[in-house]
Amino acid sequence: MTIWSEFKTVRKGKSLVVNLDLILREQDYLKKYQTIAEQKVQIHLPQKTSYIILQDKHEKTKAKLRIQSTRTRY
Repeated sequence: MTIWSEFKTVRKGKSLVVNLDLILREQDYLKKYQTIAEQKVQIHLPQKTSYIILQDKHEKTKAKLRIQSTRTRY
């Protein structure tokens, strides 16, 4: 499942940093979409595929995220 995707233009020989705020929320109507976990991530373009595990403070709820920033040439 793709949660977010974006295309950025990076000139040859230069790098770009994208800052993201990851938020894991519980979608329960009784709890009014309670935020479980938050994390700030920096993505350096281009970079190899990396994996991030976002979990709550009790380590009961986890989400494994794949960060992929590949190079596409036109």
